[in-house]
Amino acid sequence: MLAGADPSLDDLVSGAIGEPQAELGVDLGLVGGVCLAEHCILLGDPASSEVAVRGEDEGVGDAMAAKIRNALIMYRPLRSIDGVEIRFHRTVLYNSIYRADDQILVNTHLYGVTAAHAPVWHFRKVAGGEVAAAYLDSFERVWDVAEPAGDG
Repeated sequence: MLAGADPSLDDLVSGAIGEPQAELGVDLGLVGGVCLAEHCILLGDPASSEVAVRGEDEGVGDAMAAKIRNALIMYRPLRSIDGVEIRFHRTVLYNSIYRADDQILVNTHLYGVTAAHAPVWHFRKVAGGEVAAAYLDSFERVWDVAEPAGDG
């Protein structure tokens, strides 16, 4: 999905430990040999009640907040790149969204199942299409209310 992408990627997740890197096969610092010009990463606020509930729902408890703090450490090299922004959200997510240009991966959240074991849907934004647009609009709504991430 990402091999031919322009350097524009977005992620909306509760907690990600290398998910874009390991599961999508991406080096977040480089896409097609080009440093990312714009990359928006939304992580659940590890101090929020929403993350605590998500951890309980997935059966991992406090490990969810720890995953997010670990993701911040893994993303540390990205924070110094112009155009990369990491924010915390305090929303209940029903999906994690990964966008690269006109392609979108949606990792569905299932009660009692970790994200790594839940289905992933692949959508492509097309003229007049509504499904991809709905997920992109959702991402933007969360981005608009999210706060810049601290160190966790």
